[in-house]
Amino acid sequence: FLAKRKDEATNAVPDEFVDQGALVGPRERIAKRFRDWEDSGTTGLTISGNEEAIRFMAECARLNFAAD
Repeated sequence: FLAKRKDEATNAVPDEFVDQGALVGPRERIAKRFRDWEDSGTTGLTISGNEEAIRFMAECARLNFAAD
């Protein structure tokens, strides 16, 4: 990656490795995988991104988010 060969670096990391530590992809995939994580007994999750991403994760967790 630092050698400016981003595609090679990306291809060197298996998707399964990324999936073990991150919820990425289309909204439907993230929502399904969140339910899987929730069922696993995970007690913490770090969310980063813009307001839309945070609101989406709150929806997945069935949290009430106060309207602006």
